[in-house]
Amino acid sequence: GEKYVAGAYNSRTANVPGVTTQMCDCENTPVGVCLKNSGTIKRETLNKDFRCAANSHSCESTETFLFLNDPIDGEFECGCNGLIKVSNQEQVDEDGLATLYGACRSSKSQKDHFCAYSPDACEFGHEWIPPTRIRSSLGLECHCENVRVGGCVNGFYGFHCGATAEDCAWGTYLPPVSLKLDFGEECRLCLQTSSTLPPDEISTLKAEVSKTGLGAGAILGITAACLLLFGVISSAGFRILRKRKMAMAEAKEVSIHHDEPDSTLPDSALPCVA
Repeated sequence: GEKYVAGAYNSRTANVPGVTTQMCDCENTPVGVCLKNSGTIKRETLNKDFRCAANSHSCESTETFLFLNDPIDGEFECGCNGLIKVSNQEQVDEDGLATLYGACRSSKSQKDHFCAYSPDACEFGHEWIPPTRIRSSLGLECHCENVRVGGCVNGFYGFHCGATAEDCAWGTYLPPVSLKLDFGEECRLCLQTSSTLPPDEISTLKAEVSKTGLGAGAILGITAACLLLFGVISSAGFRILRKRKMAMAEAKEVSIHHDEPDSTLPDSALPCVA
């Protein structure tokens, strides 16, 4: 069977001898489709009967999400950015073929929103808006480069961006808002190709700072360092205590042997027993 390999583990083992891995990014990662009921999958029916979609959350109730086992018309497949040619992995540069994403909108302010990979990114009272309703609700489209994702945080292994919690081989996954507030980090699904992108809610957020003047990222790093130092000191202390116990046991054993009478001496040399 197949096994999912998290992005961080994949990158760490990319150059390990005997381990077959491939660096995966949006440019070479296929996605699925949202297929309308009774629809057909052909190049000419794209955006009519089906559309490229990163996950099932992008589909409406009248659509079915699925991955394609074979290329469309034997030549195309859906990618994070849009329709691409299988032969050279180049994106088909035509209007209306981009893969669209949903968004998270704040329930407190209609102006606060950001493009998102899935509803899992919508925290703190944000509501999910599927791709087909983005234009009418927000007046924009969410493409791969302006989609916000979270990240995997760990004091020992550092930080890396991740689309979902499954991308975290270790550490804790934080959605986009928490990632920005707690660590001041921003992550996008794809590399930015446009010279400028319009600001969104994530770009306006500021990292929260504690009374110590340190952000959560710094506190986590210091905590991790302290735990590591504590582990080293505890280990050293344990080794010293063990050596002391062994030395005391050896000294006690020598003392016991020294107090025992020498059985090789004559009876006259032995102590008297009343």
